[in-house]
Order: sequence, then structure tokens, then C-alpha cells
Amino acid sequence: APTNPVWWGNLGDALLQTDGGRVAATEAYREATKLADEMLQANPDDAEVLTNLGYYHARLGEDRLAMSYLARAEIAAPHDIYVYYYAALAHLEAGRDQDALTAVRQSLERGYPAVLLGRDPQFAALESNDAFLGLIR
Repeated sequence: APTNPVWWGNLGDALLQTDGGRVAATEAYREATKLADEMLQANPDDAEVLTNLGYYHARLGEDRLAMSYLARAEIAAPHDIYVYYYAALAHLEAGRDQDALTAVRQSLERGYPAVLLGRDPQFAALESNDAFLGLIR
């Protein structure tokens, strides 16, 4: 599915886990943002696309753009667990651990399984954080 932005984003995530994969991951995230932007033209309030765009831009180091998309996603779908899950990852990417913890809590309150957060390698930066450990217990 060469036109699916989620698959390009997943490719970027996978490449980040490899030695030296940052450059290739950046290319994958760029393609994901391009394709997601095209999808947003059809439905500018699509919370899933907005959330994904926020996440991809965070991975690209484009924090203000990431937060803008995530804020729009929260307005479009305030009860969606993934809006807050990806907001947590975006905050972590920008080094805002406290904001990430707030978003983790919001995701959990909406039903995201704590056991999955506890095993998610993307949250490794918080694995020794007492507040995070308290949330996922």
C-alpha cells in the first residue's frame, strides 16, 4: 500500500530501531506526512489523520507543527485513546516528560491498556520514572 501514510509511519518507526536508521526513518516520516496531508484535504477533521500527522512531525523534530495537529485531533476526538497516546510520544520526543505523563494518564483514563504501555519500547525513557510506574500498575 504505497499510498498508506500509516504504513510509511510504521516503516519509519521500524527503521528507528535499526543501527543508522535515522536518515531512512526521516524519509519514511516525510512520505507519511505528505500522504496524510493529502488525506486531510478530503476531511480536515479526521482525528486519526491529525493524530498521525502530529506523531510524524514530532518524529521529524517539528514540535510546533506536531502540537498543532495533536491539539486539532483532541478537539475532533476528545475521547480517543490514541490522541493522548501519540501526544505522550510527541512530548517525549521533545523532552517534556511531565507533559508526556499527563498524556499517558489521559490515555489510560480513556481505556488504553496499562499493560501495553508498560511493555511499549517507545516509553523506555520513562521506565524508571516513579510517576509512570504508578500509572501503569
